[in-house]
Amino acid sequence: MRKRDFLGAVAAAAALAPTASLATPGPTPPQSRGPFYPDRLPLDRDNDLVTLSGAADQLQETRQTLQWNFVLAVIIIYLLMSALFGNFIYPLVILFT
Repeated sequence: MRKRDFLGAVAAAAALAPTASLATPGPTPPQSRGPFYPDRLPLDRDNDLVTLSGAADQLQETRQTLQWNFVLAVIIIYLLMSALFGNFIYPLVILFT
């Protein structure tokens, strides 16, 4: 075999059992201990071991902070426009059109 005969890809195939359905998922298997279940994580009630940490956790925290900052900015803009126009209805028309 020469070097040009090597492919840089891996092919994998899977098939469902004839009685399996993708429309209704089956029950989640119960948690147990083993190499794929770390001891430091608590057992979840809904049997998932997904936790956010590192960059994903920081991203979620940043998104929540930006969401509250956006709400605060809209409130400040509304109050400023209300003071400038001397009316509480006109800023709502401008902000929501």
